[in-house]
Amino acid sequence: VAAIWLVWERNRIGWSQRLKLLRNRQLLQMFFMVLAILVFKGVLEDSRAVSGISRELLSWNIPLASIAIVLPMLVGGVSGITIAFVGTTFPILIALVRDAGESSHLPAYVMLAMTSGFIGVLLSPIHLCLLLSNEYFGTSLIPVYRHLWRPALALLAASSLYFWGLLLFP
Repeated sequence: VAAIWLVWERNRIGWSQRLKLLRNRQLLQMFFMVLAILVFKGVLEDSRAVSGISRELLSWNIPLASIAIVLPMLVGGVSGITIAFVGTTFPILIALVRDAGESSHLPAYVMLAMTSGFIGVLLSPIHLCLLLSNEYFGTSLIPVYRHLWRPALALLAASSLYFWGLLLFP
């Protein structure tokens, strides 16, 4: 809040413009989404649900690498913003990695999760940057997805190779 106030002051943003920004529906929705994610993260941690979810996923014998790819990618795709997949899936993933005795490989799992979550956000139909770019250039999602799937797949392949390199050659 202080940083926003400082930027407004330094750029001499008038009160009418400030009020207009504060009434922006999309901005308010994003603010409340971030707030809800942070509250959800706190509830997960305080209720010890993270360790319960971690134990449950481990009991199903799902490979950690698969969880590190699928979970953040799904949340990123559904939410369209980075803080959503980081705030909701990383506490679970970190607990999973520790409970599985893989703490020494935590950076590799975090890298894989960050990349796959980013791919989910990049391909999300509600990702604000994608929507605004489409609007600006007068196109729809389908033609854009035709160009995005190859780089997204290449990014996933490269991060997977790097992940396995980190695991095999520490």
